Amino acid sequence: MERKKMKKRQQKGAVSEVIAALIFMTIAIFFFSLLGTALETQTSLSSFSAQQQRQLFDDRALERLVAYNMSGSSILVLNNGSIASKILYVISVNNQTGASTTTTENSLPVLSILGNVTIPFALGSETRTALVTSLGNVFYVENLQPGSRPAATFSITFG
Repeated sequence: MERKKMKKRQQKGAVSEVIAALIFMTIAIFFFSLLGTALETQTSLSSFSAQQQRQLFDDRALERLVAYNMSGSSILVLNNGSIASKILYVISVNNQTGASTTTTENSLPVLSILGNVTIPFALGSETRTALVTSLGNVFYVENLQPGSRPAATFSITFG
């Protein structure tokens, strides 16, 4: 009788070991499939981000604006590039004091390809002025007044 009880215990133990092994294998398969999905998603996002960066770089190269000071009261902007351009800011810096003037983003237009626009903006004789586009390009405003020379370049940092 004792042998029968021992056999039943061994059989129950063997069944529980099989069940435990099946549960372990199920959890392991679930974990590795979840890990594989996460790695695939990460690779996909990295590839997408690289494509977006490449597209931005390509678009920046296609953007070409020319800006002229029109009698100190406005800026004439011509889009000579092969992509539409959104002007975000007009920034003017006084050469003597270093004080800057910036327009608000909402007041500035989108320039179509080969389009032009006149932006009302007071330009002093002692200022350097630039346009900043949505693609991050900076285009300097040139003076067309008699006897004047093109505005000196300056760097713009956001921070």
